[in-house]
Amino acid sequence: MELSTLLPPATGKVDASIDKTRGNFGTFLKLLTSQMKNQNPLSPMDTHEFTGQLVQFSQVEQMMNMSASFADLGRQAAQSNLLQASQLVGRKIALNSNGLKLDAHRAEVKYALDARARGVTVSILDTQGAVVRTLNGPTEAGQQSIAWDGKDSRGRLLPDGVYRVKVAALGADGKPRDVVPIGTATVTGVSRSGNDIKVQTDIGEELLSSVVGLL
Repeated sequence: MELSTLLPPATGKVDASIDKTRGNFGTFLKLLTSQMKNQNPLSPMDTHEFTGQLVQFSQVEQMMNMSASFADLGRQAAQSNLLQASQLVGRKIALNSNGLKLDAHRAEVKYALDARARGVTVSILDTQGAVVRTLNGPTEAGQQSIAWDGKDSRGRLLPDGVYRVKVAALGADGKPRDVVPIGTATVTGVSRSGNDIKVQTDIGEELLSSVVGLL
């Protein structure tokens, strides 16, 4: 009787694997007891192999029980985070996001530089990913902002709505640097996907971990 025939497949779900392991553990004990009862007294079986398998199987069961405990803790933590995140609904937040809301033909692009840059290019993109306007942003270190008047590169007013922004900086060493924009948004809802908590906002859905502050 090989231990590998009793173990559940590694690709199974934790809860199902634990149930199968417990069932197989009982089967293993019954087979072992039966073989020891029915052994030939003149040629007793070598119990060392079975004892070793018994110890190994017991260790596997303990490890899977620990895995189940950790998985349960993860679910509890995610649920707790979801409840805490629900308090953000209706609040205005700052978050690392490339979403940009144009309201009444006005929007403000914010970003942070860890050092002075030679140049900063701010690109405004529509929902199709096409660049509609390019701006030259401030280059000083620290948090910066630049206003957008809602016009495209030809001076035409664009409709209010959600756009995307990309900020690219040229460092003092002449090498390009990607800069993460800091968006502002109002939270409209929260959801959970696995252990990830997401916030729904008026500029799109983002991970809770992207939130950097309340406004």
